[in-house]
Amino acid sequence: MKRLVLIAILSVGTFAKAQTFDAGGNGPAVAMVAADKFNYLGKPVANYGLGWYSEAVDIPPYMYMSGFAGIKFFTWTEARMIIDGSGKVGIGTLNPESKLHLQDGSVFIKTLRAGSNSEYPLISGTQAVNGTSGHAGIYLYEDGSGGFGQASGLAFKVSVNDASPATALLIKANGNIGIGTDTPREKFSVNGNIRAREIKVEATNWPDYVFDEGYKVGKLAELESYIKANKHLPGMPAAKEVEANGIAVSEMLKMQQQKIEELTLHLIEKNKQLEQEKEKNQSQEERIAKLEALFKTKK
Repeated sequence: MKRLVLIAILSVGTFAKAQTFDAGGNGPAVAMVAADKFNYLGKPVANYGLGWYSEAVDIPPYMYMSGFAGIKFFTWTEARMIIDGSGKVGIGTLNPESKLHLQDGSVFIKTLRAGSNSEYPLISGTQAVNGTSGHAGIYLYEDGSGGFGQASGLAFKVSVNDASPATALLIKANGNIGIGTDTPREKFSVNGNIRAREIKVEATNWPDYVFDEGYKVGKLAELESYIKANKHLPGMPAAKEVEANGIAVSEMLKMQQQKIEELTLHLIEKNKQLEQEKEKNQSQEERIAKLEALFKTKK
């Protein structure tokens, strides 16, 4: 009983430090120092207080909490969240470095499923410039490929001049990424041009085997016949096939390298033949010169 009386006395002593005042005729408010106040929409609000505030006629009051240097939220004796004096919000930190600072944690957003091919905004924002606004956001994307357990991905959308946001980048549930396309068929699909300083493509079985002993490079006459009949080099895809299916860069590089090496062997062979013809012609010229000299002496 004595303990309960002591707690009651301490509680009364604590609350006695706070003062109750009328927050501009809106509702009861409790303030540490009622006289220390500021005006909000023409009505007084305590710098150090908690109360209710009506911003307009016939509008139910909002609850407000005001702390001159900031506001801290505690659970289990630990400060979990802060709004500092500059308006920065920190969760898991008492020293936020930006408007919203989340320290050592994650954000989970759960949305209700609305059906296949639906999109739910996770982060969305607009910015008005010169009377028009642009929109950008990250959306949870359901592509309907998962049957009853819908498969989800992420859509990054942007807009210009008040236009409806268009998908700039899409990450499908299977990990395929599309830029300029909503249906990426590969791990990375781009509907447009790519510009880069350098691109490195990995390849195996590089065609240096063309230079191995016993490799049959074929005859040029046979190659000519094949080209006339098929309108492309042997081992290379036809134009219609490329238009329909595209080309794999690494495979095309290998095929082109194979043709370059085969062409090099043809050039080497032709050079040998030319050298042989040159030697033969030189020998014949020497014989002709000897015959001419012999003929002159007999005259």
